[in-house]
Amino acid sequence: MSQSIAEAASTEIQKWFQAAREDTSLQSTLNLDEILRQGSIGNTQTGDTSLRDIHACTHRQLVALGLPEDMVRDYGQRLADYRYVDEIHQLYCGRYLRWIRKKKPEGSDPGSGPGPDPEPKPPKLDMGGILSDIRFTATGVHLFSLAPQTRYPRRILYDNYLVFQQLTPDERLIYSLGAGIQRTPVTKAPEAPVEPKPSSPRSVDDNMISSSTHSTKMGNVRG
Repeated sequence: MSQSIAEAASTEIQKWFQAAREDTSLQSTLNLDEILRQGSIGNTQTGDTSLRDIHACTHRQLVALGLPEDMVRDYGQRLADYRYVDEIHQLYCGRYLRWIRKKKPEGSDPGSGPGPDPEPKPPKLDMGGILSDIRFTATGVHLFSLAPQTRYPRRILYDNYLVFQQLTPDERLIYSLGAGIQRTPVTKAPEAPVEPKPSSPRSVDDNMISSSTHSTKMGNVRG
């Protein structure tokens, strides 16, 4: 009894599965080209379309800060899952941010005592936090983020920092696909060779036979 019930249930499940496979409304209609185009809109100046482009952009920003080579390599590894944000509209509340302070202009922070100013220390990669608010004020754009195990949000002035936003799993997947599409050029399929047209069904032997028959008939008429 129980075996027959199990077989009936298995048959019913197979019917559902087959119906789902044949249902055209459930088929994927994703347009990867359109998804990649929309994903690249967020960073028009850098033109990122793959993870390799994102990492290259991060590397350029770190090198521009004048960081030592070993620090550039270290920060690049820590920011492997982040994307450099060069425009405000690319920021999303609820996403994790990390930042590095930009170089201060010369003469903006003179030494307190006589003698030459001490050599400035290279900027450090901050632990960052989750973006909670963006405020536009007379002094600039302020970002508020809540770091883990803290009660109050931190505030930074956007123009004074290089800001990096963590990628979501969907974004990592899209940019991984972008790298694969870039490496696979679209080529035109080779055209099939044109075969020579077959000759007329009337062969040379037939022509010779026809001519011989015609000559025989003419000879009989003359005789």
